[in-house]
Formats: sequence, C-alpha cells, structure tokens
Amino acid sequence: MCSATARSTAPLCCTSMPEPVAHAPGAPSPKVHAARAALAFSSLQSAYFDARTGLYRKPRHFLLRSFEALWPLTTAWSAACSLAALPAGHAGATDQAARVLSGRIAAAYRYATHKQASSGPLGLASTVHRPVWSQLDRYLWHAGAAYFDDNEWVALALLQQYRLENEPRYIDLARRVFTFIVTGWCDSVGWAHPGGIRWADAAWSRTRNTCSNGPAAEVAAELYLATGEEHYLDWSVRIYNWARSILRGEDGLYRDHVAPDGAVQPAIWSYNQGSMIGAGVLLHEATAEDAYLEDACLTAAASLAHYGEVDALVREHAVFVAVYLRDLLILDEIRPDPRYRALAESYASNMWEQHRQASTGLYLPLSSGVNGTAPLVAIEALLAGSPPRP
Repeated sequence: MCSATARSTAPLCCTSMPEPVAHAPGAPSPKVHAARAALAFSSLQSAYFDARTGLYRKPRHFLLRSFEALWPLTTAWSAACSLAALPAGHAGATDQAARVLSGRIAAAYRYATHKQASSGPLGLASTVHRPVWSQLDRYLWHAGAAYFDDNEWVALALLQQYRLENEPRYIDLARRVFTFIVTGWCDSVGWAHPGGIRWADAAWSRTRNTCSNGPAAEVAAELYLATGEEHYLDWSVRIYNWARSILRGEDGLYRDHVAPDGAVQPAIWSYNQGSMIGAGVLLHEATAEDAYLEDACLTAAASLAHYGEVDALVREHAVFVAVYLRDLLILDEIRPDPRYRALAESYASNMWEQHRQASTGLYLPLSSGVNGTAPLVAIEALLAGSPPRP
C-alpha cells in the first residue's frame, strides 16, 4: 500500500541523554520541573502502588483490595519511562523510576484475557483477569473486555521502554499487542464508512473512535521506524487516512466516534487531537511527505484556538491532557512553535498551584487515583527535558 523506505532500521534506543532544554523567562527551570515530577511520582507510588503484585490500588477500597484498570497502569508506566529518560543531572528521579520499570510487563500480564502463548496476538483486558487476592475478586474481575485503545497505550509504553533500554523483548511484545489491535479493524459492509478500529473487542462495542485509531496509527508508525517492515507503515497510513476522512471536522478538529449508521458523535477531547497530531508527525518522518506534517500543524492550530485559555484544558481529565501536550511537543521538535511549550508550562503551573494536595503530593481530584497524578509526572518530566517521543 505504501512503498516508502524506512529512514533507518537502527534501534530506537537513545544512545545519549538529551540536551538540557531552554525555558521561557518566568517559567520554572527544568530542575524545578524534574523535582516536581519526582515528587509526584514518589507520592503516586506511596499512595497506590502494591509492591507484591506490581499493580496499583484504586483510591478507595473497603474489605477487598481493588486494583486499577489497565489504562491507569499504562499511564503510570509511561510516566515512569518519562521520568527515567530525564537528562543527566537528575539521577535521583531517574533511579526512582528505573526501579519500578522492571516489573511492568509482569503487572501487565495480570490483565491477560487468557493464558497467553509465547507468540501471536496479545490482548489485555481492561481489568485484572488473574486476581491475586480472593475468590470473590476472581468473580468480580473475570469478565473485563479488552479495549483496543487500552492496548494501544500498552504498546506505546512498551516502545517507550524499548527506547530507554534497547531490550528486544519490549518491541517483540509491542508487535504482538499490535497484532491484536488490528483484529479490531472493521470492514463490515453493513456499517457506514467501512474501516477503522472499534473501541473494544466485545460484541457490544459498535463504535469506531478516534481514541482507538489515532494511537494505533502512532504505534504502527513507531514499529515501522524501529523495524523497517513495510506492513507496519501500510497499517499506519490506512488507519490514519480512515480517521482523517471520517472523524476530522472542517475545522481541523477530531470528533469522538462514528456509529454504524454513520452518525458522528461531535465531542472534542484533547487526547484525540494529540494522537492524530503525533501520528501525522511520525508518518511525516516515515515517508518524508509534507502533507502529514501540514495536517498535524492544522490540527494543532485548531486545537489551540479551541481551547484558548488553559482553564479549558484544566476542565478535561489530566490523562487526556498529558497525551495532547506530549504530542504537541513531538510536533514542536519538527515544526517549532513557542505556543506549544507555553501551553504546557501554563497547564503544569496551574495544576501545581491549584489542583494539588500539598499534604500528600497527589493531584486533585483524588478520586481520579493514578490517572489524576501520573499524567502530571509525565508533563513535568517533559518540561524538564525528557524526550516526548514514545
């Protein structure tokens, strides 16, 4: 489908630490951002991490220990990778993150929908499938569906850790997860706009969402850049083009999902804009075609106009905003625009000053648990100089 040649098949692992980043006058220094990231990560681990299982506890539980869903695990996973990738000079923070990364794969396997073979598709359910506490837990957690977007966050976290450690098993697992992800591609002739990846693998899942297509295009592009294998680029282009043609509005912003009858749900979320921006940048890198980069710039400009003041972002879930800001900073590396970093700085400062509980170091609302605090670890680490690429 796409005949572009891989720019490089060399491992994505960084061979040297990134250079220290400059910061705008009046903004916190990278050293301050790194300290905030480390403090938030330490608070997150103290409040929610269960060392025995490698899982994260929910904010409130009573007689039973209830564990977080897969998405929060991947958010904390990605945050730890961002912290571990900080430039030289932040050893305390990076060491703290590195200590917990070794157990992430074992924790992820607790969400496996069945006993997984050593090869072939690897799909993980949204909830713990092999519980570790009680028979009642086993009953309560057994029926979790596998969401394709959750598995895309898993694959992106695996690729992020691969860049850190150059360990082949991470990219091998990312391949297997992607093989599962594309089983969600829908060619049903009975649905409007055939194509696109469904939200979940359950029979009740009948929508194709931006959140299950944008990150999938990113995963496929990253796998192509890592391996040079054309079928990953083919998939990235196919997924990206479908989402662009069906879910992007005339204003350049991506809507939430499309139903089988063709009705498009009009909600606009920051992470949907971010994942399609990131996919455009990666496809530009993979193909050298400027159209992808222009798409990314158009959506970035439209999203800045849509959100306006930072308060509009604060009203969204922090986990959405972290994806959006990361992908803006990916674009900033290729097509610099001071507004991208300025927005990230404003958001981080607002959250630090107005939405953080000083006594615990956790971000509010505390009911958000891992997905309330882990995104701020990642954002602060990015502002301290951690590379935004997954």
